[in-house]
Amino acid sequence: MAAAARYARRALRRERVFADRKNPLEIFDETELIRKYRFPSWAILQLTDVLEQSIAHRSRRSAAVPALLQVCLTLRYLASGSFQDAVGEHLGLHQTTVSRSFHRVLDALVEIGPRYIRRPSQEEAQLQKRLFRDIAGIPDVFAAIDCTHIKIKAPTENEHEYINRKNTFSINTQAACDADLMIIDCVARFPGSVHDARILRESGLFRAMERHPRAINGIILGDSGYPIREWLLTPFPTPQGNAEGNFNNAHVLTRNVIERCFGVAKKRFYALQIGYRLDPETACKAIYSCFVLHNIAMALKVPLVGDNDIDEDMENELVMPNVHYQPNGLENVPERAKTEAGKAVRHQIARTFFG
Repeated sequence: MAAAARYARRALRRERVFADRKNPLEIFDETELIRKYRFPSWAILQLTDVLEQSIAHRSRRSAAVPALLQVCLTLRYLASGSFQDAVGEHLGLHQTTVSRSFHRVLDALVEIGPRYIRRPSQEEAQLQKRLFRDIAGIPDVFAAIDCTHIKIKAPTENEHEYINRKNTFSINTQAACDADLMIIDCVARFPGSVHDARILRESGLFRAMERHPRAINGIILGDSGYPIREWLLTPFPTPQGNAEGNFNNAHVLTRNVIERCFGVAKKRFYALQIGYRLDPETACKAIYSCFVLHNIAMALKVPLVGDNDIDEDMENELVMPNVHYQPNGLENVPERAKTEAGKAVRHQIARTFFG
């Protein structure tokens, strides 16, 4: 009797119904794939091959989301900043499935990140020095560094509700790039109120350049929000004479590389402009993942195609003050010595090359 009852209950269970899942590679041409997913089909397949071992479902259930679709939905979300349920509907997936897959792919991208965001070798740095010097004449520069504020909107129970301005904050993201707009270092884990100098000090790049011998022999250009070092040159705060003024002008032109790098990354992944509706930890992973994908796209020479179906009304720039770095007078002797050494290098370059 008990066995018969169990059989009857199973017979009464409603049959599971799955939405038809769509494979974007079979639907869109290459231009449309780049517009929606930022990569052509061959690059999406290549990326899936890299990530598949980390994101493929261990079970053999027929309902498991294939690795290719997990990659596509993540690319679409990062590119558009749309709602997760909208991304899911586009691919025939429920929002909860999208969320689980999205987190899985983000973790995989963060894991492989160091393969694609890495400091150059000395030989690579020498090539970059020539490219940077061609811009405005500053010698020995192999990278430029800056911070950008990525807006975050705290998620709500109703994902379609616009978030009140007071619930919007930012992640202060630091990146350094070379003359080819390839990111060599990225830190995305601090709230927008944290000063640029502190983010630098807690980065792997700072530790590599401060140790003896240095990891790379050369100079990085930063704005006035950073401390000056022999390897990190900032502009003269109050230029005196033609040499210092000319140096500052060349500094602006050369350091513009990092601004262009941010511009390209934000155009490719528009959510970096309009903000994410994610908790802070996940948002930091998403930001870092965007810069990993930026490097992959740059290395593969994927063309930059705009996304015309984004709601422009959602974009509100988060204005943050540009705070200059100010020594507080309490630095220890080695710290003051490093500052003076950096000023000496800056003065020598200004006098020798811009006098």
